Amino acid sequence: MDSLEQVKDYQQRLKASDEDSSRNILNLLKEVPMSFDVLKETKIAKTIKRIEKKYPSLKFFVRALIDKWRSIVKAKKKNEERPLHLEDSRNKVVQILTEALGDKDLAGKIEEEIHKCEKNTYASKARSLKFNLTKNFELKNSVLNGDITPEALVKMNPREMVSEERKEEIRKIEKDLTESRRSDWHLVNNAPKGGMFKCKKCGSDKTMMQQMQTRSADEPMTTFVKCVNCDFSWKF
Repeated sequence: MDSLEQVKDYQQRLKASDEDSSRNILNLLKEVPMSFDVLKETKIAKTIKRIEKKYPSLKFFVRALIDKWRSIVKAKKKNEERPLHLEDSRNKVVQILTEALGDKDLAGKIEEEIHKCEKNTYASKARSLKFNLTKNFELKNSVLNGDITPEALVKMNPREMVSEERKEEIRKIEKDLTESRRSDWHLVNNAPKGGMFKCKKCGSDKTMMQQMQTRSADEPMTTFVKCVNCDFSWKF
């Protein structure tokens, strides 16, 4: 799955996610190698701003992503105002890959593969490789030892390049999201036609009620009410 498909998938999930799921998706978005074209086509920045408005507690996560993506937009505008010569640009990529690997000859071979296979996403692919080679020691060693060839490295997607530890974290997050969606499906499809309480926010009577003992045993139970229609909840 390329960056565009990943962003569209997470964007669709955000539309129906609760606060915890939204936080997990925002964390996943940090791992996606973003480009100006993907930002422009998906308008993902507007989507996560709506999430910030819906869940103010996620402001830190949203702002971190916005700041990161803003730098991509600024770099794009700067390049349009002052175009770099192709050869200078390619030399720069060799330089940053050399910094990541410590092997200029190998860096040059990888750059050739990027230029040959990834013409439309040359810059974003170079940034992605630099990031993952720096962060993932196992990947770097596999490349230096020849276990992963320059051609194979360039064809790897972002998920394949992260460390095993990070892969496990991502699998756990996605598992939690899947279970959360199943829980939401069960809640909506098994919701009563009309509850005992009317929603204070949207006025719907499709509400679900649960009572729990949150205080001392000799005091009344706390009643929790959740609206299936708009997801608003309250207690008394």
